[in-house]
Amino acid sequence: MTASMSSSDTLLGTDPVTGATPLYGALLQEQLAEAAGMSKNHVQLLESGLSDRKKQSPANPTFGTLVALSRALGVDLPELLRGVVPRAD
Repeated sequence: MTASMSSSDTLLGTDPVTGATPLYGALLQEQLAEAAGMSKNHVQLLESGLSDRKKQSPANPTFGTLVALSRALGVDLPELLRGVVPRAD
């Protein structure tokens, strides 16, 4: 259901200037992973835009993963996907 992300897009990517992750602010990767019911490694892969580090394949999270992350972060799904999924105008 979700579109594959290009290598330049990341779902939870860090700001290239500050290194901050704007969506989850003070939450640590471990805390986000626990709140979303996934491993820290899964969160790290999503941040990097990959689904497999060795194969360098792009991330393609399931709808369930996206919903779990949006709930854990306390943001609506459109907010989570802003900047990753192109708007259909």
